[in-house]
Amino acid sequence: RALLVSDPEATAAAAALSVHAGFYLDPPNLPGLAHFCEHMLFLGTEQYPQENSFRFFLSQKGGNLNAFTREQDTTYFFDVSPSALKDALERFGTFF
Repeated sequence: RALLVSDPEATAAAAALSVHAGFYLDPPNLPGLAHFCEHMLFLGTEQYPQENSFRFFLSQKGGNLNAFTREQDTTYFFDVSPSALKDALERFGTFF
């Protein structure tokens, strides 16, 4: 499912993605695996291998990122200036 909300007068843009992988799905011998993966995700990708490059990109464009792990889902999200949304989405997509 996808939800798109657009406001041409907004001063910030944001995106979020939830995956069905929360801590209830951790294997018994690996408690905390979903939360660990949450933190590992933003370390880098093949296309953008430098550690924390997405966080740096967002901070240069007036934005930030975060994530949280719940019982059955993990959600990753960011905000950025509207003019940088396209590039931010491209980078964000490389994590998945």
